[in-house]
Amino acid sequence: MAIGVSAWFDPESEQRIRKIWRCLHEQGINSTLHLGPYRPHITFGIYDSLDVNKFVPDLSAELKNLGPLQFILPSIGIFSEPLSGFLNVTVFHQLLNIHGIIHRVMAAHGAGPVPYYLPGHWNPHCTLAPDLVKEKLSYFAEFTAGLLLPIEGVIDRVGVIDTPAEIELNEVKLR
Repeated sequence: MAIGVSAWFDPESEQRIRKIWRCLHEQGINSTLHLGPYRPHITFGIYDSLDVNKFVPDLSAELKNLGPLQFILPSIGIFSEPLSGFLNVTVFHQLLNIHGIIHRVMAAHGAGPVPYYLPGHWNPHCTLAPDLVKEKLSYFAEFTAGLLLPIEGVIDRVGVIDTPAEIELNEVKLR
């Protein structure tokens, strides 16, 4: 069981992304996120192990003076391995700040960080089509070229998830 820590969105932004997931499913491009137990998010970090009972109160204390953060998803991107499509995230100072805080607290209570999410290596994104098959890539590109971007919204919570089961363990509200 690995533990992920992610940015969760305001309800309106979450619904916009869920609508994209549903359209990707209905068009036969990718159904993973629409059919699964997933919540739209931006992953801050994943650790092989994390003492959630110590992590959550410490993170709450660290974030107590941070209010909700604005986010912008301005464009589409592709990861080649595994092949997946996503929305890019505009990186603001506040987003990098909270990312650094989260990793400092995770490091104090966890072990085995996934390197892709560490400060200095992080490529923040909101996944639309994980494990995209190559034969569907052109359809994904055509569909996403028609999206009305950017998507702008608010990160109002930081979620703690048992992954890959996607069991939501806890959340820290940004006030």
